[in-house]
Amino acid sequence: MKTGHFNDDNQLDIIVANQYSGNMGVFFGYSDGTFSSMIMISLMQNSNPTSVTVGDFNKDNRLDFAVTDPNFNMIRIFLQSGSEYFGGQTTFYTGNDSQPSSVAVGYFNNDNLLDIAVTNYATHNIGIFLGYGNRMFSNVTTYSISYDSYPSSLAVGDFNNDSFTDIIVANSMTNDITVFVGLGDGTFSIFISYSTGIASQPMSVAVGDFNRDNRLDIVVGNFGTNNVCILFGYGNGRFTNQTWYPLEFNARPRSVIFKDFNNDGWEDIFFFNSLKE
Repeated sequence: MKTGHFNDDNQLDIIVANQYSGNMGVFFGYSDGTFSSMIMISLMQNSNPTSVTVGDFNKDNRLDFAVTDPNFNMIRIFLQSGSEYFGGQTTFYTGNDSQPSSVAVGYFNNDNLLDIAVTNYATHNIGIFLGYGNRMFSNVTTYSISYDSYPSSLAVGDFNNDSFTDIIVANSMTNDITVFVGLGDGTFSIFISYSTGIASQPMSVAVGDFNRDNRLDIVVGNFGTNNVCILFGYGNGRFTNQTWYPLEFNARPRSVIFKDFNNDGWEDIFFFNSLKE
């Protein structure tokens, strides 16, 4: 799930990957913080979209989207075009049996061209695609996490104030999050990890300045323990101990974002849950 201005009305819209349904959904935002019914964008047969991110991949000042497809071990990029919301696609391979689970964009090598990062669930690593500015990207470069980590989500930001983009990864089976520090040339190194609790199974992570101290913070949705934890940033790549907030019974958070949905100047936390019977 990601947000952006898809219809030029200055209201935040939402795009979601509908896992197992083979399609994407767009919800157009209204000024009161509510949203329209879903508009569907179909993908190819047997696709299994799991995560989406948005960015201008061909520098035409319109938002495009990239989506992970673990059934085919690839990411798919769709451009805004003509009267369609999104048309056409380009695909990029994430590796044998990689099963990419999450995708994000950032400027990883400081050339002002958008790059892409993915979590590869089955091969326990992250993959980096460096952008060329014409919706084309380099081959993937991977960085290993820990064995059996099964990374499920990632988010980007400058967590140590060195003007280079870093990456946060939620590892669903080792019950922790990992901070990768960007070196400014498109490469990364592991800096530190934080436990999210026994059997927490973190499935989603997002970043934002939650307490308005001009330092990036982290929010994590813990699918296994049915709660949310927030870590406040020190601005040096490290974070405080977590504060946990319980959710409704069996809500099972799967996707989380920080955004100001009601235009009050404060960032809100928005979750997609997967309620179980």
